[in-house]
Amino acid sequence: MQTNTANIYYLTKQNYAATPASSSSVMKGFNNSTVVIAAPYVKPVTVSYAPPSLQTTMTISTVQNLPVLSNFNLVKPGTYYTVVSSGSNTNHANQFKQALTTLYTNIQNIPAPASPKPELNWNSFVGTIKEKLNPDTTFLNLANNLFDYYKGSTTPSALPNLELIMAAPIIPISMAEAMADISPDFLMPGIGKLEQNGAYMLNMNQKIVEAYLAGANYEMNRELLWREYPTDQRGTPLRHFWGTKNVGATTFIDSDEKNMDIKPIHSWKTVIDGVIYPKNLGDNTNRTTSGMVVLAIRGELLKKYPNTNIYMQKATWNNVDAGENILSTLLAAGKPRNLATASTTTIKKPLFFSQINPDLYFVGFEISASTAKGSSTPNTTNPGWFVCFEERAGEIVFGADETDLSIISDQYFNVERVIEIWDRLQWGHLYNSKTDSEPKFINLAHISQISSNIEPDIIWASNSSDMAYALYQKPSRVFIHSNDMLS
Repeated sequence: MQTNTANIYYLTKQNYAATPASSSSVMKGFNNSTVVIAAPYVKPVTVSYAPPSLQTTMTISTVQNLPVLSNFNLVKPGTYYTVVSSGSNTNHANQFKQALTTLYTNIQNIPAPASPKPELNWNSFVGTIKEKLNPDTTFLNLANNLFDYYKGSTTPSALPNLELIMAAPIIPISMAEAMADISPDFLMPGIGKLEQNGAYMLNMNQKIVEAYLAGANYEMNRELLWREYPTDQRGTPLRHFWGTKNVGATTFIDSDEKNMDIKPIHSWKTVIDGVIYPKNLGDNTNRTTSGMVVLAIRGELLKKYPNTNIYMQKATWNNVDAGENILSTLLAAGKPRNLATASTTTIKKPLFFSQINPDLYFVGFEISASTAKGSSTPNTTNPGWFVCFEERAGEIVFGADETDLSIISDQYFNVERVIEIWDRLQWGHLYNSKTDSEPKFINLAHISQISSNIEPDIIWASNSSDMAYALYQKPSRVFIHSNDMLS
């Protein structure tokens, strides 16, 4: 038997190695059953395959249509078994299907591919770049953003302030107090003639304030330059004429722009017909242009009560709807006005506070003198404003009221010392008689018994708490109408 050794191979059971066969070796192998003829080689067929879209095949319904796998289990690679499709799914089968469901759901949520972008038009692109880089256009747009002008008009407009100055310090000191240190009469001629324990309302001369601060800043800039501070001498380090302290305070509350008395000096200019002119003195205030009044107080009030709250409150006419007769009576009694209900529109707090030693105080309010004074004719629209001096509620004071013997009867001294309420206790109630002199202190041995017919539970000279109740002074307020302080 002839065989072709180039086409026949055999496998020995001992080593399973493919070995080229000869005719004798093949026949010998058949005889002893050590040779197995391999299947003929078949060349694989090449198939053109286009996979379908994932979103059309990997769907949730695909998973739901899978058969029941009653013995499906995850095993190690290389382990084989026959799958039985009956009964119910195993836990591994349910978990595998759930994982496929989650995977296929994410595949279904993949967004559709974006439509291709249009091809870049290079001619248009190059033209746009050239246009945006054209200096004839870009510099003109830059100039338009920096300057405000009128095209086709001969009327000039104000140019922005492009003049930069070097940074300058802000020195928060009251230049009014510095002026008074030289001479109080520089601040106000005849200031020493103001009566003690009096309040006066004054108008402020803004021209003098600006002229004084302009000179003070000139000298301060020279001082800064001499001390080698980096300055071009155009800053405005001194912008406070009055202080910005609270009543009774010793330090400035802040240095915000709203508390400055003047604008920066380099901004004191205006444009008229395209020409820059300096502004007049008096036109450079940093505060409101509606006006301002200054309340001058001389006396011991703020020394004894340094935390006194001072403010202005709007007035209202008494009994506006009561008729002319009642108004005439009130006007004749000097009481035609009352306080308006307190609100943010009827209360004005001080703008500044300055103290001139030893006993002179200035408090500024942002209100014109005419508005503060109001009209003297009842039922008009401008009843004016009150100035209020208010004792702070948290500061406890003990004592008695000022003596007024006209309201103390002779029976009080001759029979039993009884008063109506303890809040009306006077120093006169401590007299032995109406002709007695006012005591310098309370002598409990001298005046051993005083009682109140409304508050009988409080017993005079019994213990410290009753004495504190009897002598406690409620916080008081004093209102003075501006009409009484302005001519």
